[in-house]
Amino acid sequence: MIELLQSLIQEKAERAKRSAGLSLMAVAMFAVAALFLTMAAWFALLTVASPALASMIVGLVYLSVGCIFIGLKMVFNRQPPPEPEPTPQPVPLLEAFLTGMQAGANARRPKPDRNDDRS
Repeated sequence: MIELLQSLIQEKAERAKRSAGLSLMAVAMFAVAALFLTMAAWFALLTVASPALASMIVGLVYLSVGCIFIGLKMVFNRQPPPEPEPTPQPVPLLEAFLTGMQAGANARRPKPDRNDDRS
């Protein structure tokens, strides 16, 4: 039984390790691709603008994309509002006590005599 549990845990750990490694390689390839695309965009902008303007345009594009990602992070990381705490229900013992007190108070009161109204 314990061996089965250990083998399942080990298998999950190996899958997680493989997934993390592949994700790391994907991020590295995306970074290289972004670098080459940035250089290509900068060179293309140099044909129609000065180097300072081309650098400013590329920088503003990256700044805009970063702001979009921060906005998406804020949208997806919202916490749901906390649920209101349930109102405590009266304890059955307390409820029985109060019912008994009310019955006792009602028993002490003199009941009106019905014969007095007929005369």
